[in-house]
Amino acid sequence: MVEQLSGTYQAKDVLLQRYFLVASQQISSFDEFTIHHVPREQNTRVDLLSKLASTKCLGQHQTII
Repeated sequence: MVEQLSGTYQAKDVLLQRYFLVASQQISSFDEFTIHHVPREQNTRVDLLSKLASTKCLGQHQTII
């Protein structure tokens, strides 16, 4: 999403287009906005969460702290 918001890539997937629209609307309410990409290798907690979310079937998601 970082690359889409910066204008480098287009959001072609329908789900990403929805995220892009919501993020763009939120961003427009700020006077200033900066976004930074953090590679997965440098953010193991988020990487683990994304892997966990992608392995669950619909209806099996639970809150994770």
